[in-house]
Amino acid sequence: MILISNCFRSKKTSSLLIITTRRSSILSANNATAVNFCNSRHIIPRRTKHKPSSQYHYIHKPSHQPLHRSSNKTKYFIISLTAFFTINAFGTYTHFHDNLFQYYPLPCAIDVGVGPSMLPTLTPNRGELYLRDVWSHRSFFGSNKREYKRGDVVTMYNPYSQSIVTKRIVGVEGDTIHLFGEYASEFCKREGDTDGGVPVDGRFNPPFCQSMQQDSFINNVNAKKRMGYNSEATMKVPPNHVWVEGDNPLESTDSRHYGPLPVSALRGRIVLRLWPMMSSGGFYRLSRERPSPFSK
Repeated sequence: MILISNCFRSKKTSSLLIITTRRSSILSANNATAVNFCNSRHIIPRRTKHKPSSQYHYIHKPSHQPLHRSSNKTKYFIISLTAFFTINAFGTYTHFHDNLFQYYPLPCAIDVGVGPSMLPTLTPNRGELYLRDVWSHRSFFGSNKREYKRGDVVTMYNPYSQSIVTKRIVGVEGDTIHLFGEYASEFCKREGDTDGGVPVDGRFNPPFCQSMQQDSFINNVNAKKRMGYNSEATMKVPPNHVWVEGDNPLESTDSRHYGPLPVSALRGRIVLRLWPMMSSGGFYRLSRERPSPFSK
C-alpha cells in the first residue's frame, strides 16, 4: 500500500521504486541463481568427494550381475552337455572293440530291454531300464576281481553278427554243455521240434551245433540221434570262453548258432532292473537261475 501511494506522488519516486523493485527482482533472481549454484556446488563435491568409487560400482552391479550369472549357468550347461555326449559317444564306440572297452570310463551303464530272446527275464517294449556292472570284472581289481559265473545275465558284443546283445551264461571255461541247448530233448518230446528248439537264422547256415556234431570236441559221439540231429551231443567250453543262450530258446540266436564267445567280448553283468520298480518301491535284482521255457 505504501508503494502504491508513493507512485502517485512523484515520478522520481516511482522511478526509484521501479528501479528498486527491478533491483530487488534482479537480486532475488541472482540470489536464486546463487542458491541453485551453491546447491549444485554442494551436491557435486559430496558425490565425488565423500562417496567412494566402490559405491558407484555398487550402483551398476544390480543391472549387470544377473546377466553375468545367467551367462555362467549357460556356459556350465553347455560344457556339461558336451561332456555327457562325448563320454556316451566314446562308450558306445568302445562297446564294438574289445581292445578299447578296457578304457570304458564309467563303472556302470544303463541298458534297455530289446527283443524277445530273454523273455521272461527281460521284457521288451515296456521301456524297462537295467543297471549293468562294468568295472567289477576288470583286471585292475586284482584278487578282488569278480569272475563271470554260470547264470549271469550279460551284455556282450557278438563279433559274428556285429551287434550288442544280452544273453545268459550257460557254461564257463571247462563246463560241459549241450550243443543244441539244455532243453533240446524236452523240445523234441513236447513240441515235436525237429531242430531241437534251435531257431533258423539265415546268417548261420548251418548253425554251429549242427556243424560240430562230428567234431573232436564232442564227448558223447555215440549218443542216440533223434530226427537227424544229436540232441545229446555235448562239448567242453574252451579256455577263456563262455557259452551263452537266451532264456527264450525258440526266439534266440546264441552260442547254438555261432559257438562259444571269448570272455573279452563280454561288456558287463546286468544286476538290477531300475524301471519299472517293484510294487514295494525297490529295485528288482535279476536272479542267476534260468527260468524254464515250459513254465507258465
